[in-house]
Amino acid sequence: MKNLILMILMLISFLTFGQKIKTAVYWTSPRLYNGDSDNLAKFDLLIIDLENMINNRDSLVKIKKINPNVKLIAYSNPMEIFDPRMDWRPLQNAWSDEIYAKYPNWLLKTDRGKKAIFWKGMVMLNLSSACPKINGLTYSEWMANILLTRALSDSIWDGYFMDNSGGNISWVYSGKREQIDANVDGLPDIDTTLDKSWSEGIQIFLNIIREKKGKEFILLGNKGSVEFVDVLNGKMFEDWPNNYLGDKRDGGWHQCMINAAQTGPYTIFQVNSERNLEFAVASSLLLNEPIYIAINQNNSKYYDYFKYDLGKATTTTFKRYEKAIIEVNPSQREGKIFILQE
Repeated sequence: MKNLILMILMLISFLTFGQKIKTAVYWTSPRLYNGDSDNLAKFDLLIIDLENMINNRDSLVKIKKINPNVKLIAYSNPMEIFDPRMDWRPLQNAWSDEIYAKYPNWLLKTDRGKKAIFWKGMVMLNLSSACPKINGLTYSEWMANILLTRALSDSIWDGYFMDNSGGNISWVYSGKREQIDANVDGLPDIDTTLDKSWSEGIQIFLNIIREKKGKEFILLGNKGSVEFVDVLNGKMFEDWPNNYLGDKRDGGWHQCMINAAQTGPYTIFQVNSERNLEFAVASSLLLNEPIYIAINQNNSKYYDYFKYDLGKATTTTFKRYEKAIIEVNPSQREGKIFILQE
């Protein structure tokens, strides 16, 4: 097959154990439903909206009982709050009420004094280090401590996933007449200055959680960039492969693979449909450190691909396992796992 890539990526070494595919679920719904616990317990890592610790705690306990080895990761989006409020979100509703009542200056504004909006039905909050301090704290410092005391103190969680954890934000208002005004001086922020302060604010947020929870606590983020890898244990590559991380060849596949080799042991390839699943699984197995695989959002289906036991790697020239051969053709967005007959 033309352009077929069989193991030409980075420094591929022997695996000393039978390699099984790592599986993950990205569950951003504030609720779990009947039967979800049984299905979710089959996976290795679960990113689950932290509202479920209030709405469906019994389901989380059941998951851990069925699979004591599962890693349960609390999801939240500290960059935005729903406006108007959403049902089934008691935790966010509580701190959004507190922000509107006590800290309205932490709402991110434009240079025209309007609320900054990225996602319809939500308003943005000022995660930057330029955010006005109230009672000695910026929003990112306050939010980190709120999460620690009201959510992450619960022993049900093995880690935390920060949504919207990219270190730049100027792109949200790129090309628009109004611009973000994070330092609240009434003027549009210069892109480079804004992005620098945004990155600093996220670093502060993550550092506070890491310092409090310790090195064994799993910290994850998204975007697939190599930002904040000093404090994070992994990144989630949304809609993998994506083409906004640098090199855009083959839909960004090469850059994604290079980044994934650096982003930590809990890195995740999230694909948006079953069509890309085998491509993602095969690609993940090209890396020295196998990548977790997730499909779409709020999907608890366990796929046959996840059951393969490949055995150990038997060569360093081609990605051949004792029980399988991996082939990847990124230009065609194709990947194959050939299970060898015993």
